[in-house]
Amino acid sequence: MSFRNLFVPIIWSLYSISFAQMVPLVADRPNKGIPDGDGSSDLIKEKARHDFQGFQKGELKSVIIKEHDAYLFADFDHATISPPVGKWVLVRDNNKLCAIRFVEFWRSHVDDDNFYYSREEFFSRYDWYYRADGGVTFKGGEFQAGTGVASTKPQIWRIERKIGIKCGSLRFKWIYPNQILFPEKNSEVAFTGWSEISDVNANDNDLVWIDHLPKTGNLSTFPYENHKVPVTQLPAMGGKQLPKK
Repeated sequence: MSFRNLFVPIIWSLYSISFAQMVPLVADRPNKGIPDGDGSSDLIKEKARHDFQGFQKGELKSVIIKEHDAYLFADFDHATISPPVGKWVLVRDNNKLCAIRFVEFWRSHVDDDNFYYSREEFFSRYDWYYRADGGVTFKGGEFQAGTGVASTKPQIWRIERKIGIKCGSLRFKWIYPNQILFPEKNSEVAFTGWSEISDVNANDNDLVWIDHLPKTGNLSTFPYENHKVPVTQLPAMGGKQLPKK
């Protein structure tokens, strides 16, 4: 008998013994969602549905809070600003001056059952004014003006469908409902309590300009006690100013 004819039966015998020992281990594994007739898979599905609804409601609650605050507060952090709806916010970049005012915002689903953040469509309408000649108001001289709609729609094949904010030559990324990301180069922003463009004056002594340094991701000056300020305390609102440190 050749070595090959002797070796193959021995290997096959060892394999058969190992496989026979493994079968009971596989059979004894607990059911992980495969229907077995006792309703365990239904319980798993119900728990998954309940967990998803909890996550879904948490997302909706976060969005509703932001929508509520959008009318009542000016908010900012190291990378974004959130001007109150109906109030002009100013962005200054050397001789360029941009004024942006959110007018309204909305989303595709307003009911709890059908809301799912990654499948939602979000929109914000805004007005903008822009000039690049060093002017500080929009009462005369050459300036541009317009209205736009920022939006975020569900991805298609992982391709983002987002339209940000345009203000003349300046472009800003946007997050629903009223959040604006700082531009990638040095700039200054100032919240205002002005509702009319005729009131805007970048040299107004009540304005507090916030410097942004994108290289470090931080604000070079952080002149306020709180990052969230009531709209009634914005500059030009009844003579009140933002609380400075």
